[in-house]
Amino acid sequence: MLKRMTAAALAVLAGLADAHAQNQTEVVIQYPYPELFTETHKKIAEEFAKARPDIKVTMRAPYESYEDGTQRVLREAVTSQMPDVSFQGLNRIRVLVDKNIPAPLDGYIAEEKDFDKQGFHQAMFDIGTSSGKVYALPFAISLPIVYVNLDLAKRPAPIRKTCRRPGTASSISPGRSRPARPTSTASPMHGTSPETGCGRRRYSPAAARC
Repeated sequence: MLKRMTAAALAVLAGLADAHAQNQTEVVIQYPYPELFTETHKKIAEEFAKARPDIKVTMRAPYESYEDGTQRVLREAVTSQMPDVSFQGLNRIRVLVDKNIPAPLDGYIAEEKDFDKQGFHQAMFDIGTSSGKVYALPFAISLPIVYVNLDLAKRPAPIRKTCRRPGTASSISPGRSRPARPTSTASPMHGTSPETGCGRRRYSPAAARC
């Protein structure tokens, strides 16, 4: 009798497992830069599984970079082997939209309650908008940043009489002049500004990708 009950219990459990597997939705995602994002995506998937056990998240091998990710999606679109969610560079959304690859998210966004209270606002939608529809939401954004060594910039020098501070990022062209030996303990980035004609201005390196 005990053996029958045990066998029956296993059968029921197996049946429940099969039913759960059949009712479970699988979402396949793929992202770039594994050295930066793998641990983050693992934690997100773990928390998501607690909130939505009916959805299985499967992660493909990461893209090496945004460039690699875009090229893979373009190739996979031919054979309909794309992931369900792909993390792409925002400057590549238009390329994918022109190929009619991504699905618009407007309907999903409209169904969300208190989406703005979760941190999603119009400016975030605008970033991933193309042709009047939202195709992407920002996940991680990096911006170029220039740090100026003010101590060096303020030092009096004859060249300062003909120079003015560069007004735009494009007016700074790193590496156009061979710098003098740096006197600062910082790690400077030297550059010449074509806008001002100034040489040997010292700028510290821009921040790396987030």
